[in-house]
Amino acid sequence: MNITLENIKKVIDGLREDLGDGFVDTDIWNVSSNKSIAFHHQPGLIPRYGVVPKHIKTFSEISGILNRALLESDYHALGDYYLINLKNNRVVVVLNIKTSHAEAGLLTEGSGINTSHGLGGHQQFIMVDLSKTTMGVLMSIAIPRVLENLKYV
Repeated sequence: MNITLENIKKVIDGLREDLGDGFVDTDIWNVSSNKSIAFHHQPGLIPRYGVVPKHIKTFSEISGILNRALLESDYHALGDYYLINLKNNRVVVVLNIKTSHAEAGLLTEGSGINTSHGLGGHQQFIMVDLSKTTMGVLMSIAIPRVLENLKYV
């Protein structure tokens, strides 16, 4: 998978346009290395070079635990995204941006792709303030647009 600057710009600009002031933060990271490849944070928040941000580590761990629990319970694996409802009228969406190997079901041990939680490729978190936008806009406009902009990467 090759995520381009053009695709990232479309994603972040689209979130700003669709969610307006409700768009708080986003980060896209490589699943196997947990390294951020693109982000947009609140003013004043400066990531430290060489340090995996806590939110990336947290969401990667949550995704792994959730995916393993689903599979062990004979449910299907995680789909394109899941939501976490936070206090203060905020919600986090975690997107699973899969590689062509992951989409084809070719994730296996020794494939060179991180299979610790069955997700390949990249993940993205999007934090939204629901006091400044609606769940309808998030679910029916913003998320589909992000997925479409990253679909052909």
